Amino acid sequence: MLKRRSLLCAVVTLGLINIVPGYADSLDSQLLKAYRKIGVGPDQTEAYAVAYEKFLKKRNAYVRRALHRASGEEVPVKTKKAAARAARGSMKVMRKVLSEHQLEYFEQYVKISNKQFLRDAGLR
Repeated sequence: MLKRRSLLCAVVTLGLINIVPGYADSLDSQLLKAYRKIGVGPDQTEAYAVAYEKFLKKRNAYVRRALHRASGEEVPVKTKKAAARAARGSMKVMRKVLSEHQLEYFEQYVKISNKQFLRDAGLR
């Protein structure tokens, strides 16, 4: 199920690059390029998908908590820190799944993912 969903997301994103003008320069394109560089192998797919889903849930929870605790001008700062905290935790988990070379690219991927998440949530 997870493999099929990941593949579907990749196909949809690849299709959007060809359809939407100006899309190639966006964070979505950077995110796709970073994901390709990770090169998750067939033996890593399941563990990667589970660990990444946990990261997404933690990031959402941390950002939601930061939104409820912060107000005014501190909201963007607190949410950015919360997303970064979730990313650091994800890096620790991914050390068990990915090689050192893949971890470098995963770190870039997570940074871009966090930027996109905060932008889409209107927190940037």
